[in-house]
Amino acid sequence: MKIFQSTELSRHPISEFEAATKFYVDNQVTQGAIVGGLFFTNIAPTSAGIVGSKTYVAGTTPANLVITQGTTDTGNVTVTLFAEGGSAFYSPTVTVTTVPAQAGGPIIATLTEDPNDKRTYIATAALTGITADTVVNASSSTNATATATIIRAAAGPAIDVLTIGAYPGAQTEVKAGDTLSVSGRIANTGTYAEIIAGGAAAGLTVLTVGAPDSFSTGFRSVTGNFTVGGGAGALGVSVRGRNALGTFGNTFASTNTVILNQTFPTIGARTITYPATQSGLKGTETATVASTVTNFDTISYTATGLTVTAPTSYSSSKTVTLSSTGYVFNTNNYTITATRAANAATSTASSAVTIATTAPTAEITYTPAGRMASSPGGVNHTVTITASQRLNNAPSLVASSGTWQGLWTVGANSSIWTRVLRIADGDPKGAQTFNTLVLTNLANVAGSVITSGAAYTVGGFATRTITFPAFARFAAIGTNVVDITKVTASYTGASVLARQTSTVDVFQGFTIVNSAGVYDPAGGFLFISDAAFAGSNTTGTLQLDIAEAA
Repeated sequence: MKIFQSTELSRHPISEFEAATKFYVDNQVTQGAIVGGLFFTNIAPTSAGIVGSKTYVAGTTPANLVITQGTTDTGNVTVTLFAEGGSAFYSPTVTVTTVPAQAGGPIIATLTEDPNDKRTYIATAALTGITADTVVNASSSTNATATATIIRAAAGPAIDVLTIGAYPGAQTEVKAGDTLSVSGRIANTGTYAEIIAGGAAAGLTVLTVGAPDSFSTGFRSVTGNFTVGGGAGALGVSVRGRNALGTFGNTFASTNTVILNQTFPTIGARTITYPATQSGLKGTETATVASTVTNFDTISYTATGLTVTAPTSYSSSKTVTLSSTGYVFNTNNYTITATRAANAATSTASSAVTIATTAPTAEITYTPAGRMASSPGGVNHTVTITASQRLNNAPSLVASSGTWQGLWTVGANSSIWTRVLRIADGDPKGAQTFNTLVLTNLANVAGSVITSGAAYTVGGFATRTITFPAFARFAAIGTNVVDITKVTASYTGASVLARQTSTVDVFQGFTIVNSAGVYDPAGGFLFISDAAFAGSNTTGTLQLDIAEAA
């Protein structure tokens, strides 16, 4: 900046800014030696507002530390300085003046000592009522001076035209989630525009701002779309814009409104009536689906695998006729779609009409797994039928060995059924079958196929104690052995015996024989191979334990 000498002032008119600067520089020249530094480090809003477009002295370390200029959209700002004491000053006094002058000025800055350096301070001064560009001068009792300029920004850009576009399609109302367009204008200083949440808008929406003069001379265009919110009645939208500094202009209400209506068609619960004694359809059977629908203008009934009578006419009760084959359960295949024309609000509701034209099949399992063991009083085994379809009633099944206990019990759903099969010592042993299965599905279609688990084996028994008559070498087990390799025996409370494949005399041995005492791996008698030990049983109290693993 050129500095005019006092003789030049009479020949060259100068601005208030230049005069203030000359006075400030002259002061620096005429004052004594500078013994402590002074620098502006920040210009910030005292409370609300923005200070931006800041200019810093180049080449400092760190960078952007010493500020020379800032632009504000608020009249109340606080300037911050770095102030250094000198050898003759423990702490300096910093005085702040402005051009134009501040009311109540000059201002003595408030100092805060830097705890890490007792000779340096943070100096702050609050300025008020800044309505025009202002030069801020600071001087220290150390003879140091500093200057910065505050540029007063213009008011935020105004949006003064904004119109909501046409309703979607043939609608005369809108609902939450619909999209509407807007168009309008903003002053050329505007760089950003937004719709504020509320009114007809579901949320904040950023709009597109065109190039300068894209709407007309001095104005940019503003365009965009917004999502309709959940309000009701005649509502508009509110918009605002901001400039490059970030200053918002006043909020503007759209020049027109739209009607919001959140009414949707209501579809009541669906009730399905099947032919008597059925819960599904077969052949060309029909079912009735009843449902009350309100608040609609158009309606349609659609189905998969079914034909619906008069599918575009409303009736609280519709007849559906089976037109497909297979098994469909718990899968939505019947749908009602109702639409309200004014706001294009559409409601849908679906139901599952059961189709069961094919015969069910089943898998059979039982627990405990493996062979079914027996006992004198019988061992309970749980048999489970898992059908390929839901059943209309309990299944029936024949077991070639064992006695059914109680009735079939339905499990988690009507495709799973369980029943207890009791195996006693006297029941047939070895390979057995489940047969004569009868399954009835929801449409009363019968099935009899066992896809797996039809075969089972009866064999094995829990440990039992057998008392031998005096001098006897074999005694009845109470049931026949099925697999001799699974049989174990021991003198009760004593030695485990070694299994033999004949009746030869063997110390601490056993085998299985028939009622004549002849070796028979599937016999029903336990034989003591140790003749001397058997002969020592003179009182008929000798006992052996025997078991056949399942």
